[in-house]
Amino acid sequence: MSKHGFLRLGDWRRPLLLGAAVLLTACQPQSESKAESAAEATSEAPLTPSPYGHYLAARQAEVERDNSRAADLLAVTIAEDPDNLDLLNESFLLLASEGRIEEASQAAERIDALDPKSPTAGMVLAARDMIAGDYKTADLRLAKLPPEGVNRLVLPMARAWLVLANKGPDEALKVLDELKAIPGLEPMVHLHAGAILDVANRIPAAEAEFKRLVEAEGTTLRVVEIVGNFYQRHGTPAQARAVYDKFLAENPESTSLDVPMAALAAGKAPAPVIADVRDGLAETFFNLASILSREEVIDTAMVFLRVSLALKPDYPIAQTLLGEMLAGQGRTADSVAAYRKVAPNSSFAWPARLEVAKGLDEIDRTDEAIEMLHAMIEERKDRSDAATTLGNILRSHERFEEAAAAYDIAVARIEKPRPENWPLFYSRGIALERIKQWDRAEVDFKRALELEPEQPYVMNYLAYSWIEQGRHFDEALKMLERAVDLRPEDGYIVDSLGWVYYRLGRYDKAVVTLERAVELEPADPTITDHLGDAYWKAGRKNEARYQWRRALLFDPEEDQVAPIQAKVERGLVGGT
Repeated sequence: MSKHGFLRLGDWRRPLLLGAAVLLTACQPQSESKAESAAEATSEAPLTPSPYGHYLAARQAEVERDNSRAADLLAVTIAEDPDNLDLLNESFLLLASEGRIEEASQAAERIDALDPKSPTAGMVLAARDMIAGDYKTADLRLAKLPPEGVNRLVLPMARAWLVLANKGPDEALKVLDELKAIPGLEPMVHLHAGAILDVANRIPAAEAEFKRLVEAEGTTLRVVEIVGNFYQRHGTPAQARAVYDKFLAENPESTSLDVPMAALAAGKAPAPVIADVRDGLAETFFNLASILSREEVIDTAMVFLRVSLALKPDYPIAQTLLGEMLAGQGRTADSVAAYRKVAPNSSFAWPARLEVAKGLDEIDRTDEAIEMLHAMIEERKDRSDAATTLGNILRSHERFEEAAAAYDIAVARIEKPRPENWPLFYSRGIALERIKQWDRAEVDFKRALELEPEQPYVMNYLAYSWIEQGRHFDEALKMLERAVDLRPEDGYIVDSLGWVYYRLGRYDKAVVTLERAVELEPADPTITDHLGDAYWKAGRKNEARYQWRRALLFDPEEDQVAPIQAKVERGLVGGT
């Protein structure tokens, strides 16, 4: 489950999601491409727009996930064929997914003229009405749409809030009840019913809905935030603390409740999480985006998320999901920009800053990331995550001594290690092994296995290290056999098992195992080199030289090249 979501999907999801692509797939591009304008501005003579060329360029921009540029390029093509619904649909999705809602909604008017039965036009125009605060018109538009595909979710949730504004809570709840026909959505019904009643100041009824919600989804972040906030605002801090404490017991490293917990400690009543109809609509589209992103209906999820943020620009949980989704698309610079918009006084600010640092490293601004993390380490001396993140970045750049020092800080800040801390000890063990502090590294690997018994990657690293040192062959063999049982498709773990067979002189078994490892990782120089050694010992010398030559093609480490070349020329002479 995504950390942002709160629902478990039932049997409804397949028929709904099959219709997701139909729901939001149209737009009106800008009248002139920004790219074309730039080209004309720098050319000695005006260029004649090439619709087909711009279409191809737009396609390439889409492949590169530069959606805004793709929409601008596509505008040139649409200008030549303004009634092409397929192009309009494609352009709409690009613009809407970039948050250019006004441009997308203008297109809806054109689509509506071309295809009055299109559900897309009504939904987009309704979204524009919601953003403008015209809830009555928005509801009239939505009421005309067929309850098909994702509309089965969208219409009851969005219309319930719109009806609240126009007709009051009783009518709103009747609309929301339509969701009860979809298995698995009971928690969503309770959440929005409780919020609607809270906004309408029907506090006992709202509390009853929130109690049902807690029973169904009591330790999910969004539920905890909304229900805890309700209890704090209505004078029952003990109940708020109980909800928060249960979540923190399961998520002890989370910073997501820092702000409400501080308000609780100070005896202050916080502002409502959902204060009015606009907030309720923003929550609706955020919830839908969260569900669809988990189901990997990414483009439609992005549109819903952008609508949510258009309704409520300063919305930390939605900004965080946007950063996460952009990162998942490989749009790291855009992801960094999204995370940086999270307000510094939000509970989501700290994890967002960690993601910014990771993103900066990915876009080759590593020094900036390192500086940022050093400052965070000093800022929150009660936390280990900034030091862990710094260690991971330094280790990825093979700055192992600095990485080990960062991990030392992280370990020192953990009062009592828990099972979820095993990666920290594993990572520090790797850094220590690489700077030849094996005694300390071995302790860390064993500590990681105490926290997470039979963790296959830890068993692999520890056992392989023993093999290379010529120690503990029997124990290493048992570890690796178990690791392969747990991760049979991991070529590196299979290679380690083959290598221990080799070091034990069981060459026939080594050959079979290492052949499997090469199948799984066909371009790894070390695994290929190992197979060559096993072939040689098994008397298959031509095949051995063939594998060694292949290993040289796969960019081996600098210190591996000369030994492999020597084996190609002279064979495996003495030793291993």
